[in-house]
Amino acid sequence: MKKYLLLSACISGAILCAAEMPNLLKNGSFEEGLDAKGAPKHWIIDRNDKVDGVVKLVSEHKTHGKYAVFLDKRNTRGSLYLRQVLRLKPNTDYVLELKGYRESGHRWHSVAIRQPDTKNIVHGKIPVGGGAVAPIKFRTDVKKTLTYVYFGLWGYTKENNQGTIGKMWVDEVSFRELPRISGAFKGVALYYFSADGIKGRLFSNSHKGNVTLAVTAAKGKKVTKTIEVVPGENPFTIDWQHFPAGEALLTAAGGDIKLEQKIMIQKNRE
Repeated sequence: MKKYLLLSACISGAILCAAEMPNLLKNGSFEEGLDAKGAPKHWIIDRNDKVDGVVKLVSEHKTHGKYAVFLDKRNTRGSLYLRQVLRLKPNTDYVLELKGYRESGHRWHSVAIRQPDTKNIVHGKIPVGGGAVAPIKFRTDVKKTLTYVYFGLWGYTKENNQGTIGKMWVDEVSFRELPRISGAFKGVALYYFSADGIKGRLFSNSHKGNVTLAVTAAKGKKVTKTIEVVPGENPFTIDWQHFPAGEALLTAAGGDIKLEQKIMIQKNRE
């Protein structure tokens, strides 16, 4: 698939295809060894409140390369985290993805993205028993750029909660910018008939106003329709008659929206 062309094939809820964007985290697969402080290179170990815990590189539960990072919290007090510091673009969407394994059911043994001095924070859960974490979408503050990406094991200061003791393995951590889209087609099928019509939805990120939809088929056959759209999903229908069989192109144009998607026209059933 060409990069970001068929957005309707990439969009899934609010998460877009980001695999080809650069990973903004350094040493996300923990293959670069440890630094002089015993942390994976480019990462910071955060310990507080007399936590008893270790951070190691191990082959157990690795999902890529030779190593995964292992965090082991051995007492109920304090927290043990790995953190990386980033400077990001303001008011921009990003997505965090990683794989991990956790041997504790405590709800705060997790992964998070946070911007200091703001209320901007999101959390995700590393699966108990292992697997990929659901992609975590994050939009930066309109002004702030300093951002922490971190994961680890959290404990209470005073309570003797044995559930905060636990182990965590993490690998393949990526943090990528999501391209801001103008819009996308949703609910559009691949095959239609010579006498038929499309029912679908046009997603608009921010545009409000007229958008012209068109279906252009072989032999210059074309039908157009102008609809009024608002940010969000906008249902539409386009009907036609006597379209020749073959490849056709569905397009949308208006404001900052410029989309296209190929469809196929088949002869009507006898």
